[in-house]
Amino acid sequence: MTARKLISGLAKGLMAALGTLLLVAAVEYQLFAYAASVLRNEFKGMTAAPAPEAGPSEVLAAHLGDDRMRLSFLAGGDIARCARTDLPGRLLPATSEQLGLRGSMVPQHADPASSAQLAALWPDLPVLAIGDLVYKRGTPGEFLECYDVAWGGLRNRILPAPGNHEYGTPGAFGYFDYWGAQAGPDRRGYYALHWRNWLMLSLNSEVDAGPGSPQSLWLAQELENAPGACVMAFFHKPAHSLQGPRRHTKNGEMLFAQVQQAGGSFVLNGHNHIYERTLPLDSTGTVDPARGTIGFTVGTGGIESPTSHEAALPAETATAIFGTVGLLRMELSDDSFSWWFHRASDAQVLDQGQAPCLRRGPSI
Repeated sequence: MTARKLISGLAKGLMAALGTLLLVAAVEYQLFAYAASVLRNEFKGMTAAPAPEAGPSEVLAAHLGDDRMRLSFLAGGDIARCARTDLPGRLLPATSEQLGLRGSMVPQHADPASSAQLAALWPDLPVLAIGDLVYKRGTPGEFLECYDVAWGGLRNRILPAPGNHEYGTPGAFGYFDYWGAQAGPDRRGYYALHWRNWLMLSLNSEVDAGPGSPQSLWLAQELENAPGACVMAFFHKPAHSLQGPRRHTKNGEMLFAQVQQAGGSFVLNGHNHIYERTLPLDSTGTVDPARGTIGFTVGTGGIESPTSHEAALPAETATAIFGTVGLLRMELSDDSFSWWFHRASDAQVLDQGQAPCLRRGPSI
């Protein structure tokens, strides 16, 4: 064999190997599944009579309860993480999933069933699911075989918001495919709800929230359209938390600032696997007892959490609870809101309180 033929054969072999690696990478990263999801979504939008699905407003309306003067709900994020037990699933989980080689999945460093059982104590309350609902990448298989196994019984009660792990797949398509209309319009990951004089905002800390961005402009319009409302918001990444700063939190910081400057009463977040309640804070995270916004971090839906915090709590933190799976229960009235953080193992209340709604003026 001549040197030229040898070099040519090696080059072809390398190109074939490279092509195989690129194909596996594309499949593992769910690029083909994402393309199929986009096509399905576009086709649905072109049909004359799409299948009816309950959007966030319909979910809330179906779970208002008998007391129309108060609205109660549960909240928590960072819920389910599972590991594949089969060898293909451990080596190439997304690829084997798309090839139909779906082995069993078992919870790993997580206890999502206990929080689902806690939620069952209040079977009629809506549940705000504040991102990172399933780990590690939010693939369709993870949603169906991990999250749905533990929390599927709560599905018609969920008001979701996406987290960073949902965006482990392109465009968070696994999340949007699983939730459909329940995730809000246009697969953008943010929407608004109205109850009496409250404006309830589900926001997306995983996409641009900077000045002039579509989300920021939409949020400004929603706030302008509700000048006298009490305002609350829920999104995944907290702006000010004792476990910060963490990577890629800028959008969360900008969302908090925009809501706070508009007179927001409180925000709910996940991301950090603890329960934390801050004192009322201004847009920079400085304590402001008169006009500040209270931040709740409730990343306690099931993911294993640190059991302690070595350093002293910062001045901005009112209370923090570690090593506990649990859910926050809240109640809104026309002029105030109340909260109770329940431990999942026995429903014991570990933090509770009440605060007035911040009365906003006639304009932002």
